[in-house]
Amino acid sequence: MNVSIERPLTTTHTARRLLKERKQISCDLTPEPGFCFENTSRNAALDSLVKGKKPKATKTGTTIAGVVFKDGVVLGADTRATSSEVVADKMCAKIHYLAPNIYCCGAGTAADTQKVTELISSNLTIFSMNSGRNPRVIMAVSVLQDTLFRYHGQVGANLLLGGVDCTGGHLYDIGPYGDMDKVPFLAMGSGNLPAMGILEDGFKSDMDLESAKHLVRDAIYAGIMNDLGSGHNIDLCVITRNGVDYIRPYQESEHTGKREGHYKYKPGTTAILTEKIQHFDMELIEESVQSMETS
Repeated sequence: MNVSIERPLTTTHTARRLLKERKQISCDLTPEPGFCFENTSRNAALDSLVKGKKPKATKTGTTIAGVVFKDGVVLGADTRATSSEVVADKMCAKIHYLAPNIYCCGAGTAADTQKVTELISSNLTIFSMNSGRNPRVIMAVSVLQDTLFRYHGQVGANLLLGGVDCTGGHLYDIGPYGDMDKVPFLAMGSGNLPAMGILEDGFKSDMDLESAKHLVRDAIYAGIMNDLGSGHNIDLCVITRNGVDYIRPYQESEHTGKREGHYKYKPGTTAILTEKIQHFDMELIEESVQSMETS
């Protein structure tokens, strides 16, 4: 007579069984290769719910540039702020203060760049008050990276940060997702392509101050002349060990619009289709007079 005895599962057997089940679950959850169109029906349903004019992406206009020369950093920017096809501001300041030795150019949404730089500037000011010294450039870059990465690209701020500390002059490119690159020269914004052409052609590693200022000015001017979203004046910010020279404006716009004619029309030029006059009877109930102190 054969008797079979069931042995209890040991810890090893239990672990193997759980591992096998986990592998089976992971295999079942593995996505299939190729494109996925699962959200097509969802997007069609959402599209049918939106009534009226659908939102669309808005193009922003800016040209900013920066160059590292032998004594420091030169930053430059145009002064035009646009809202779709409308010029909202002709004297927008796109070079923002972060610390006494660090400044930052902003491209993208003007409100986002302004508020982000103000937040970072306050944090760096608190650090300077506690430590008694100016912050290093890499510290400002790290704080900006952490702040922008926290919002995962929802803050439309493309920043070009330049500064001088104990290790020399530095120029960094910081994207809206928190990505960062250290560069000797760079141009950003909607007019970056013509500006980068000027920078790549004229940049030298041992440039003096005047050559760096002229190079950044020419790069911004190329962006202004080849991009409708950039225009008007050119601002420069020179950062060295001796201090900061914020030149606003460095070059004023030579293309000023002139009104060609007089836009006054005589009464009756536009036909009146309907006219309705309604009179209201009003009665004065109470009147009070207050005397103002002039002494």
